[in-house]
Amino acid sequence: MAYKIKTKKAKEKNSFVVENKKNLFLKERGVENPYEVWKTPDGSWEWRVLKKWQIEDDKPYARWLCAVKSPFTYGKYDIGDVYVKDIKSFAVKEGEHYEAPSIPFSVEGRKELNEKIFERRQKSYNEIKDLRVGDYIKEKNGKLTRVTYIHKFSDTPKKEYEVQTGGNSGSYYFGEKGGIDYSGGLDSGYKYGELEATNKTKEGDVWFFDQDVAGAGRGIDKTMKFKIWKVK
Repeated sequence: MAYKIKTKKAKEKNSFVVENKKNLFLKERGVENPYEVWKTPDGSWEWRVLKKWQIEDDKPYARWLCAVKSPFTYGKYDIGDVYVKDIKSFAVKEGEHYEAPSIPFSVEGRKELNEKIFERRQKSYNEIKDLRVGDYIKEKNGKLTRVTYIHKFSDTPKKEYEVQTGGNSGSYYFGEKGGIDYSGGLDSGYKYGELEATNKTKEGDVWFFDQDVAGAGRGIDKTMKFKIWKVK
């Protein structure tokens, strides 16, 4: 009996220690002194982490308070909560060592590597069952536009998420884990609750860096199928 009681107390003690880890990122910092800086490979998007709401960032709804700069903020930073998985899907933390893949010398070798990169990213993208950046929206006038960005707010119902559109003339960078980063003009868009899925698809353009090595003139253009949504 004494042995069982001791084991239970030991488990309770261990549980207490795990639950009471100190969050070293909970105190909010200023924009000029962030805990971390994350950027897309082309540098067009930047997230400055000002606060982490949790210790375990791998949880599904883990979020950071970030100062975000993008082609849509015109050199300024927008501050708000961002889901960690959305940042990590197509950005790299500043200061981390990046292992560039070895570059094949033959033309066929380069094509094969690029096809593997595209297929891997396409598989991850198609595993996302919800609305995605890059998908098409059929407006009430019959015209098609594309999703450029989805604003997800932790304190807002999903139906109120802001879905920006207007991506018919911009570019869609295709990153890892299904992440797509849009650069170009945009419209005000719709609320998520105003949209509904259809069973139709349409091809659209994306691009990524040749052999996943960033650099000027290294863009590889690809075409893939995207879902078509419609305005209710």
